Amino acid sequence: MKRKKLWRCSNGQRYGYFQKPCNNCLIKELSKTHPGKQIGETIVQKIIFLLVEKGVFHFDYSMFYRGPYSGEVAFELDYAENLGIVDITWKNNLGYFICPGEKINHFENLLSKNEKKQINQVVKDYGDLSAVELSILASSIFVRTRFNTPEEELPTVIQSIKPKYSLHFIENIINKQKMNRTYHPS
Repeated sequence: MKRKKLWRCSNGQRYGYFQKPCNNCLIKELSKTHPGKQIGETIVQKIIFLLVEKGVFHFDYSMFYRGPYSGEVAFELDYAENLGIVDITWKNNLGYFICPGEKINHFENLLSKNEKKQINQVVKDYGDLSAVELSILASSIFVRTRFNTPEEELPTVIQSIKPKYSLHFIENIINKQKMNRTYHPS
C-alpha cells in the first residue's frame, strides 16, 4: 500500500492522513442532490467503489456480504467524522445517517476539478439508487471485473452471494444499469 499524504485543509491547518479526501465531496453532493435521502456507509462504500472502477480513486476493495468493501474507505469515513467533516448518527431500526459536518468544505480544494466532476456524475447517475440496489450493482461489477464472469452469468452469481434477493430482482437491477446508466465497467 502506498504511503498516505499529510493533507492540509483550506485554512492551512494540518489534520492527518487521507489517501484522497473524497468522502466529504461525495456526501456533500449526495446531500445536495438528494435531500432527505438516507446516506449510510453502504451507499458511500458502493459509490466510491464505482469511482475506483472508473479510475478516479484508488482504494483496495474485497467482496463482503453487502458487496465490495474497503477498510481504507471505512477508516477515512471514521477519520472524517472525528475531524467534524461529516456527522454520523445511528437511528434505531433505520441504520446510519451520514450528513455534512461543520468542516465539510475544509478539504474540497484538495480534489481536482476532474475528480469533483466524476463524483458529481456518479451521484447524478447512481445517487437515486437504494443501498440494496447499489450493493447488487457494485457486486455485479466486482464479480465481472475481478473474476471475468460473463454478463449472462452475473445474476446467478450475485444471487449465490445474496440469496435474500430473487433472481428476477437482481436481473432487473443489472438490466436497469445497462439501459439507464452512463457507467459501463470494462
